Amino acid sequence: MAALDGALREEAGDPEQPLRALVTWLLPLAGVDVEAAAGHAGTYVANFPLAGRALGDLDERAAAWLAQLMDEPPARDRLRELLAGLAAAWADPWPLAAERAAGWAAEAAPADPRQDEPWMAAMLALAAAAAAA
Repeated sequence: MAALDGALREEAGDPEQPLRALVTWLLPLAGVDVEAAAGHAGTYVANFPLAGRALGDLDERAAAWLAQLMDEPPARDRLRELLAGLAAAWADPWPLAAERAAGWAAEAAPADPRQDEPWMAAMLALAAAAAAA
């Protein structure tokens, strides 16, 4: 939260990066088997055609696939509950980060997991790690 608040306050760097890290950290608490998800992301990356890698969107494609694969209720709703709890608990020391987390928590989870911002942020972090490996 401190890194996110700092990035938002200074308007420097990528505030989405600490936000992706935060939601990824919350995945196991939401009931997601992160080890399995990372394994699936690795499998997707390893089997992606080499010619397609030139397009440069391997991590986004892997994240979209992973978002659908790992979408087991109530994980996405639980992720929002956890974000809301963190936002409430950390509103005083890190108000900008708390506001961003609360904004994500307030949105109802869309039917399509690929349209779910916090969920996709977490899946993108897992996919990017697999693509970098």
